[in-house]
Amino acid sequence: MRVLLTILLCALLPLTAQSATDITAHERLCRAEAHGAIGRWTPFHDRLLHMYAEEFLRHTEIRGATVVFCVSESPGATAWGMLLNTGSGQTFLVGVGRRFIRAMGTEMRPVIAHEVAHLTVDIRASEHAVDTIGVRWVGKSATISSLKETIRFLEYESAHQLITFGGVGDLKKRLVLLEGVSE
Repeated sequence: MRVLLTILLCALLPLTAQSATDITAHERLCRAEAHGAIGRWTPFHDRLLHMYAEEFLRHTEIRGATVVFCVSESPGATAWGMLLNTGSGQTFLVGVGRRFIRAMGTEMRPVIAHEVAHLTVDIRASEHAVDTIGVRWVGKSATISSLKETIRFLEYESAHQLITFGGVGDLKKRLVLLEGVSE
């Protein structure tokens, strides 16, 4: 138990070695107008999430991309990802809600796999097609468990906020489709 707690604490500690230039560049990338996400997004570094992103990027044809995470304090914020061509090469930009990270815990690995999997398919591909790639990378049970936790998170957020967060119906459809997929 102590070892697990130590690993989790180390993974959640921010890196202190980032230069001021990186932070400024990351702040620009995280601005909402840069990617269209609603709310305020700020640079965020989590060693474990970063490790997941790099792990799954190795399954793609993308090489040498910088991984930048942005975090939002907004209720209902889940996750999104996009590949940007920047002056210094490619950047895989990932947005995650802080409340979502806390609620998901270890279920974030399949979430990050899903966001990276989007980079491997045509933009018009269905979420189910992306999910099946995630199943290959993290397994069916982990993917299904992550979807269930995401549904619980959004239902909880909707019940405790003045607005209802969409997407639960689509997530439930994805869950039904995935339950019929063999590993």
